[in-house]
Amino acid sequence: MELKTLEDWVLEKQFKSVPDVVDVSSFGGITKEYQVSIDPDKLVSYGLSIGQVEQQLANNNVNAGGSFVEAGLQQIDVRAIGQVKTVRDIEDTVVKTQGGTPVRVKDIGTVAQGPKIRLGQIGKAIHRADGKIIDNGDVVEGIVLLRKGANSDSTLDAIHDKVQELNEHILPAGVKLFRFSTEATWSI
Repeated sequence: MELKTLEDWVLEKQFKSVPDVVDVSSFGGITKEYQVSIDPDKLVSYGLSIGQVEQQLANNNVNAGGSFVEAGLQQIDVRAIGQVKTVRDIEDTVVKTQGGTPVRVKDIGTVAQGPKIRLGQIGKAIHRADGKIIDNGDVVEGIVLLRKGANSDSTLDAIHDKVQELNEHILPAGVKLFRFSTEATWSI
């Protein structure tokens, strides 16, 4: 799950910063998600519907623009970032107010991080020079997509440079990108 999160939130953005890369297709790994399990009895006792809970969770996780503030000759953009970052953020989300008391998500259910339902899996066998085969039945892999009409050689060189930069400066200890053949495909 940690490798898939790294792929989705770090590697894809890094590779999209390479000139002439238009997208990154990711495969494999377990996707992390926040899961809210609602107690139906508590939902009924507070007079709530699942739709109301879903709406409040969505409303509390929205980015919003707030125009700008002028400071001398500069304009400073104001925005509200509503991304929840922890289980507790979701638990503390107010669903409604009843008699002046807030009813929070944690009052009607439980919140946890867990794996999203998987629709597939990718594996990779590595054939080492010494003849040994290392078989990994669950890897995270990505393919970089080139802009139509772009120079593939220079883009591929830039991707290889990006892989080296990621391995040497950005990725956490113990995580390394491996390049397969001369394609812009990698595996963690």
